[in-house]
Amino acid sequence: MKQKVGATTDAGRLETKQMEYGLGLAVNKDLSIGLYMNKAKKDGAAADEKTQSVAVGYSLGPVALSAQYGKVDNMGGLAEKDANVLYMALTTAF
Repeated sequence: MKQKVGATTDAGRLETKQMEYGLGLAVNKDLSIGLYMNKAKKDGAAADEKTQSVAVGYSLGPVALSAQYGKVDNMGGLAEKDANVLYMALTTAF
């Protein structure tokens, strides 16, 4: 992905180049796992932002449990601004 934001002229725009990779696997009809990687280069940023995460989803019929853990390096393009993220959700469908 390539994105330009800011002024209406090219000289005033900041550009972000981003590359994402993902891989998912259905282990069986109820269990799925996935891996994700992302790298973003922003004009004027001190460092490239990198994200890696792993996700697991389990179906209990009408209820599903999902969890994702990820690590972000240089968040927002700021050097040494790192984070660990855990996301969990319990959803239902009718």
